[in-house]
Amino acid sequence: MVQVGESVDYYYRGPRSVRFWERIDQLANNNDLYKLGVKLQNLEEYVLGELLKAEKRRK
Repeated sequence: MVQVGESVDYYYRGPRSVRFWERIDQLANNNDLYKLGVKLQNLEEYVLGELLKAEKRRK
């Protein structure tokens, strides 16, 4: 997997390779953003759940 800040060199340079790899990069970036969004959403749900539990204990 490519880490943030790393560059990737593609060795195949066919007639449509640039457009093909740009599309692959878009899909990879969207997938990573989607995964990050899911993780953040799960974290938010967990934190809200813990806050509700703590509030119930105080009452």
